[in-house]
Amino acid sequence: MGRLTVQPTAKADGQMGAFVEAFTRRVEAMPPGQCPVGMVLGQLQASMAQTCGKCTPCAQGMPKIAALLRDVAEFRATETTVGEIRAKAALLRDTAD
Repeated sequence: MGRLTVQPTAKADGQMGAFVEAFTRRVEAMPPGQCPVGMVLGQLQASMAQTCGKCTPCAQGMPKIAALLRDVAEFRATETTVGEIRAKAALLRDTAD
């Protein structure tokens, strides 16, 4: 009869578990019927109120991202809108003070 051993969780399994936990927290925090795009837009607007607005990425980038998110929320977005949001958000992340 062989010994029982417990293998450590594979790295991919651990990452998937972390993703599922984070997703579960988001679902629990969002009231039923709340639009996720509207929630992100609200978070962005709150962030816009907290930033100093001195650097160009924040001063000009955040309002542009907010306008694109409004387009998504109001069903006026095109196929390229999500790509634009991603690109502008990455630029903001990488260049803001």
